[in-house]
Amino acid sequence: MTDGFRSGGYVARRIVKGAWQKWFAWHPVKIQGRRSWMTTVYRRTIDTYVDTNVWQRYEYGTLFDVIKGD
Repeated sequence: MTDGFRSGGYVARRIVKGAWQKWFAWHPVKIQGRRSWMTTVYRRTIDTYVDTNVWQRYEYGTLFDVIKGD
């Protein structure tokens, strides 16, 4: 769990990474600095919880990213 501070006081922050899943990139996605699309890639969600707000974003990778783990 990562904790952060703001000028108003203490703010609890937590980042949760989901499991990698195969996904067909029907639109361009950035993987290791290069754009890939119209191919099968791996994708996982990254949820950031700050107080009561939840921000969800996606991270894209190759099979080597999945094997490397994180």
